[in-house]
Amino acid sequence: MNNVTNKNVLHDMIVYRFLQLTMVFLEFSFERNPDLISLCRMDDTDEELTLVELTSEVDGTVQFIYLPRGNYFLARYSVNSFQAEVLFQYNFERSDIQMGTLNYFEGDETMALAWAEKFLNEMEDIFFKEG
Repeated sequence: MNNVTNKNVLHDMIVYRFLQLTMVFLEFSFERNPDLISLCRMDDTDEELTLVELTSEVDGTVQFIYLPRGNYFLARYSVNSFQAEVLFQYNFERSDIQMGTLNYFEGDETMALAWAEKFLNEMEDIFFKEG
């Protein structure tokens, strides 16, 4: 029973941490580039738009993708030790996430938690570094 409980707790921590990471990522993305909001609100597109992509040999790739139908977004995290996707719906009028879910996860959960914590701590440096 302990293994089942520990596995559920670890999974819940992954879901919580990646939803939190995605919300912060969204806020930084819109703050850094307010034009992203107008791109997402265009009524004449039905194509997916990659709004932000960060790539590092060490830290992997993070993509922020707009899915036009219903104001859905996909945050994709691709690192050597795991792959994760968070699907969420955004309300532009309230500037708030309506709902979100960990759509996909595969890999080392412990490494994913450590990576997410590091990414959260470095988010400001990543988005606002001069250069």
